[in-house]
Amino acid sequence: DSVRAQLHDLVGDVQMWRDTAELRAGDYWRPEIADAVDSSAIFLALISRTYFDSDECRKEFDRFLGRLKSADGGAGRKLVPIFKHPPKPDQELPTELDQIGRHEFFALNPKPWRELDPKRDEDDYKERLGRVVFDLMEALEDMQRREKKKSRGKVFVASVGPELLQERDRVRADLRQRGYAVVPEREYLWN
Repeated sequence: DSVRAQLHDLVGDVQMWRDTAELRAGDYWRPEIADAVDSSAIFLALISRTYFDSDECRKEFDRFLGRLKSADGGAGRKLVPIFKHPPKPDQELPTELDQIGRHEFFALNPKPWRELDPKRDEDDYKERLGRVVFDLMEALEDMQRREKKKSRGKVFVASVGPELLQERDRVRADLRQRGYAVVPEREYLWN
């Protein structure tokens, strides 16, 4: 929620999807996860020591990598790996992780390594989180610039009452994903 609030301050409303239901062994990979991964422009992979031991995490990661490698060159998609822990010594990671920058939220020294704690390591934690937010801000602003250049056309979405705000935001996001510029981008109260 801190990342969402900081991004809201820097770039405005940002739609984020997070799978809050837990998958258990034998569960099907739910269609809403596939849809969310397919429609995501930025994939924040929170990687723990056991992340790649999970079939479901590997499926999500592989699916997004497939989108990055698609014929359209990833079309502005970005992978942002955040390592909560260092990888296991014998763990084989996807080669793509060696080719892009990553954020680390652990300390190797003093040994043994430890995950950063937001309270105990407050200054270091906030600095690293700030770098994540800055990277996300740059990626979102770059996507907005590209979206404006290649839009199919403009669609005016009128103001609505509070009971329809969520539906209006969903329609705006859907139109943007389909390549339309949605106006007004924000409401100017002095106009």
